[in-house]
Amino acid sequence: MGMNGLAFISLLLLVLITYSNSFYASWHLDDGPNITENRNAHLQGFSWSEVKNALLASPSGSSVAFLRPVSRFSFALNSYFLGKDVFGYHVVNVSIHVLASFFLYLFLASALELPAVRTRYGTPHRFAALLVTVFWAIHPIQTQAVTYIVQRMASMAGMFYIMSMYFYLKAQLAHDRTARRWFIAAAAGAGILSFGSKENAIVLPVSILLLRLLIVQGFTTENLRKTLRDLLVYYLLPLLVVTAFLFSFHDIIDRVFALYHARAFTLWERLLTEQRVMLLYISLLLYPLSTRFSVDHPLEISRSLLDPPSTALSIVAILTILAAALLLARKQPLITFSVLFFFINHVVESTILPMELVFEHRNYIPSMFFFVPVVMGIMRLLVFVSHSRPMRVFLLTSVGLAVVVLGYATFMRNLVWNSERSLWTDCLQKYPSSSRAHHNLGRDYGVSGDVERAYQEYALALESPFISSSPKEAGITYFNMGLLAHERGDLEKAYTLYVKAIGIDPCCPGAGNNMAGILLGRSLSNAPAALDLLDRAIHCGDESETVLALSNKSILLWKLGRHQEALEAVHRAFEMDQDSPLNLLRFGYMLKEKGDIENASVHFRRILTMNPRDVHASLFLAEIHFSSADIEKGKRTLSRLLQEVPVEEVIRFLETHTDEGAGLEVAPRISLLLPFLEEILQKEIPGRRRNADQENHSSSGTRGQKIKKGRFPPLL
Repeated sequence: MGMNGLAFISLLLLVLITYSNSFYASWHLDDGPNITENRNAHLQGFSWSEVKNALLASPSGSSVAFLRPVSRFSFALNSYFLGKDVFGYHVVNVSIHVLASFFLYLFLASALELPAVRTRYGTPHRFAALLVTVFWAIHPIQTQAVTYIVQRMASMAGMFYIMSMYFYLKAQLAHDRTARRWFIAAAAGAGILSFGSKENAIVLPVSILLLRLLIVQGFTTENLRKTLRDLLVYYLLPLLVVTAFLFSFHDIIDRVFALYHARAFTLWERLLTEQRVMLLYISLLLYPLSTRFSVDHPLEISRSLLDPPSTALSIVAILTILAAALLLARKQPLITFSVLFFFINHVVESTILPMELVFEHRNYIPSMFFFVPVVMGIMRLLVFVSHSRPMRVFLLTSVGLAVVVLGYATFMRNLVWNSERSLWTDCLQKYPSSSRAHHNLGRDYGVSGDVERAYQEYALALESPFISSSPKEAGITYFNMGLLAHERGDLEKAYTLYVKAIGIDPCCPGAGNNMAGILLGRSLSNAPAALDLLDRAIHCGDESETVLALSNKSILLWKLGRHQEALEAVHRAFEMDQDSPLNLLRFGYMLKEKGDIENASVHFRRILTMNPRDVHASLFLAEIHFSSADIEKGKRTLSRLLQEVPVEEVIRFLETHTDEGAGLEVAPRISLLLPFLEEILQKEIPGRRRNADQENHSSSGTRGQKIKKGRFPPLL
């Protein structure tokens, strides 16, 4: 086995050991809208329509075109081949990390073989390459890109990124013209796949030009002039043209920077704060205790250069690091490359875009060469103490201990990602005032049924000093408190809390739809106020909220007798999301009421194709058959339903619906279905006993009204 094979086995074993406790870590944060709640992330087959949706569709709740088709498609393939359980997703994530690590090793081994580099650091270049890679691969800062499932976007972008750089380097070293062309093609393909995984790979050409200048050709005045020319002609000018095009013909740029309205900081304040964030990242990389890592790092916003004073100090520190790296460009090009690579690859996510301030996974690509200076220092020390066997043993033992400490820190950090509760409890231990941690811990308690603890955590979130600088988060906290009350049937309390939510954030997802549902549950006379709430939700810009509001508005208009307007609204909702069971159901209901039985049946059957257990669609389809005097078809439809769904579940549905439906509900004609359902139950399940209470409810109609709830908003 050659050195490359040994390196691969070593990296594979180390990564598997350090991530061995991560394969059943639960879903978190953006996993919901991107994977578990996103129908397009779950392939049923490979028709062009499904593949296109998987590649191009936005995550749930997004109204912006999604730009990560490669990583998105990988989630869909993951679901198709390995199922929807977290285990399969973690297997792929860890595999991506292993491959990224191996290609990082291959790149470093090739770079260290170059004469200009090798003469400076001696012959054991492959050992140095492996050590740099090990430090990077098992560092606890990578857990957020590997164990946090949706951040496959970051790790997959990183894998293709380093592959592209490796193939480019091989092309420069190739003596055969054909081989060179193949390597260039492979580098270009990997680069495109990297950008298709996550947009921060847009700086890859800059990294390659830097590689050419410092490592391949060597830093000279002539090479610098040529590199700057190529940077301008082949990168900056095309980038400016594309940006101008987007600015002139589309509203993408305006829509992106409009997000600053929802942030607690301005563009200038973000630029200042990110200087302190850079030093935080560097400190985490150099001092990697597991107790220093967190899913949330609440950070005071820099309002000016001296507020807080650490802002100016951070800028000075970063400029000093950059100046020192540039001064070393001729004598230590690999160290200069590593330092510049770190900052260049933070440019996209740590400068002007209105993103969250701090996330550890943003270091996945930037930190790839972070440990090169450290390992080069170790190699120099090994040469220096080569005459002393005890010193060499001590130094190598220290390196081995450092690897063990890193691996242990990563292993412990992965335990924190095990569940929502462990993740946010850990965050509160490090940042007791984190409003986000209290909020998400409150949500977890609410999901598990511990309502009182949930309310307590939400209240602590609202009392946090950080919540005052983030009003949108306060609005979502009030909404989630309202949702808890809503689910418990305390509609008055829920309505009051929803009012507080939209008072803070008029576009708080879910609030307008839920308030409209509560108003209509009281009386249809509240229709004008409900319509106003739904119209506001429609115009807020959140795609899933707009679809739901249009759907709700269509039913309300139908019940008010404004049938043409209702059909227009449901048609708009249907065009925006043709796979929504709710849109299909309501569209089918209206078509049925109009007498268009054939098209109504198509809609109900489509729902059942997606979910054979859908009680609502099955009963509507059975009603159509019975109304058309096709009794046998109707009975077969009910029989299939009872084979898919427990009888008790069907009975619960009948208990909570009338022939017309209340509020925003629509329902089949229960009175028409009951006799046939009773007949089927007596024939197919003669031994099943149902208590008198169930019998009475089945005969009389309804026990209560269910109100359509809005989409639960994504975690903060």
